[in-house]
Amino acid sequence: PDLGPGSTVKCSDVITHVTYKVFYTEVGDEGNLQAVITAVRVQYTTQDVVLYCSSAHCISTKPQYLVLSNSVQFHYNTPSLNDRYKVNPRTTALLPLDFFYPLTAGVGRVGLGRWALVFLCVVWSCFR
Repeated sequence: PDLGPGSTVKCSDVITHVTYKVFYTEVGDEGNLQAVITAVRVQYTTQDVVLYCSSAHCISTKPQYLVLSNSVQFHYNTPSLNDRYKVNPRTTALLPLDFFYPLTAGVGRVGLGRWALVFLCVVWSCFR
């Protein structure tokens, strides 16, 4: 539109500031951790901008400045070590506390396991 001297032009909701938030974590072995980006959030700020016409048809010899800016932020979000590693499973080791388990399993109630163990010791001592 043709605007005369002294008139204004208003622009609504002009993006004047942008913020990039980069979230990262560290993965891998404890001695060789590598940074990995997990998320990026973009936030922006808007405002109304008013331009002034100082001459005919808004052709001005004076420049009008508009401040635009952006920023980048890095956020470290690595969980604690307890959250990253599972607890080792519990296992029952039968050796070396119960070395003769295969010979005595299931027959301990009858007593045959002990006799089998004595028999093996006698046979072993005879063929030595």
